Amino acid sequence: MPAQQVPATIHRISIDGVSAQAGDIYAVRIVADVNGQAYSYPSRTVWADVGPGMAKEDFPLAPASEYRVHFQVYLRDSIGQISLLQSQALQLAPSGIDLQYDLFRVDAEFARVVQPTLSVKYHIQ
Repeated sequence: MPAQQVPATIHRISIDGVSAQAGDIYAVRIVADVNGQAYSYPSRTVWADVGPGMAKEDFPLAPASEYRVHFQVYLRDSIGQISLLQSQALQLAPSGIDLQYDLFRVDAEFARVVQPTLSVKYHIQ
C-alpha cells in the first residue's frame, strides 16, 4: 500500500496594519524580509494610506521550521517627502501569534529617537 501523502501546510505572513507615533506620516510602503525573501506591501499600489482602515494583505511563505523577519518602511509625509525607516534586528516569528515590529527614526545627527516612529503589526499563520 503506498504511503499516504500529507498535504503541505501553506504558511503566510499577514501585514495587518501600522501604528504611527508621528502625526506627519500619511502613507507607507513596507518591505518585509522573511528568511531572506522580500515581500512588498501594498503589492498592487505604490503607497498605503496610514489609518485604521488599512487593507490587510497576505503573502505565501516557503515552508520552513522557523521564520526570521525584519522590515524596512518607506514613509511619505504631508508634503510628499519620502524617508526610510530600517532596522537590522531580526525577530523570530512563531506561527499564530499577533506580533509587532517597531522601527525608529534617526535624526540628522544619527541619533535614534526614544519612541518608535512606526510599528508594523503582523502575524505568521
